Amino acid sequence: MSVEPFSYKEIQSIPEFPLQRPEFLSATDGIQLAYYAFLPKQEPSNVVIFYHGGGGYTNAAYQWVGMQLAMSDNIGAYMVDIRGHGHSRGPRGDAPTVEQLFYDIDTIIDFAHQKHPQAKIYLAGHSAGAGLILNYGAHVPSSYVAGYICLAPYLGPNSGTLKDHVDPRTSFVKNVRVWVYILGGMSGGRICAHTPAVYFNYSPDILADPFMVPYYTYTMSSATTPYDTNSVFARLNKPIALYIGDQDEQMNAEKIVDYKEKAVLVKKQSIAQIIPHAAHLSILLSAAELICKTIKRWQ
Repeated sequence: MSVEPFSYKEIQSIPEFPLQRPEFLSATDGIQLAYYAFLPKQEPSNVVIFYHGGGGYTNAAYQWVGMQLAMSDNIGAYMVDIRGHGHSRGPRGDAPTVEQLFYDIDTIIDFAHQKHPQAKIYLAGHSAGAGLILNYGAHVPSSYVAGYICLAPYLGPNSGTLKDHVDPRTSFVKNVRVWVYILGGMSGGRICAHTPAVYFNYSPDILADPFMVPYYTYTMSSATTPYDTNSVFARLNKPIALYIGDQDEQMNAEKIVDYKEKAVLVKKQSIAQIIPHAAHLSILLSAAELICKTIKRWQ
């Protein structure tokens, strides 16, 4: 019996449905960013921009979330492939700079606002996608963003939220090249910026999908990892929702929800909840419901 970091059994229960083909936007540097639009028949009053987890892309599980959102509560969803992932262009698992990834988010937000000028816009992310939007929200947030919704969020190695793994096969991180982080950090990202820094513990079967990414460079890892997690939360100026499964294989659920208290500027409006019977991937099965509930509460 194989040992893996995540259980895939639950999401494999998603019924087959026609997958959307990507559409594309030009980033500020000309790279084509892939997105998938899931829109209700009527003009949505709320729009969710959703970012996938580490090494992934908008595959069937994430498209399922988008489809469910579009069928509920007048919500539109734009599911995005981060540059260097999935159908988005750019070197795999890499980016020119951390700032360029933030500009990419601005590009999607501006596009959504132009398409739906009366709608409230929410950023959502799963795992490392949540880490990316948290870093964005702490550094260069768009005034169009009404809140951040994080599912099984990756809060970084300094957050105290990661579980210890006696068996290395059960850890999502397969290998960390510490010297890359040392040189990158000492040089302010000038040295080793595009060198693979962390390798993921995906099985050969998962990596047989050509759109999966097996590693992140120093730059991509820096963008998707909140390193000074307390400071990131303290700087958020829009409410945040943290949802984590009580059976998450990688994160300590109690320690994740504790971070709501760090969002000092928006603590009263923010939400933190442990979801019963949910694991790291299976939380996606209830993602649409959780997002809808969050938006209703923030109205």
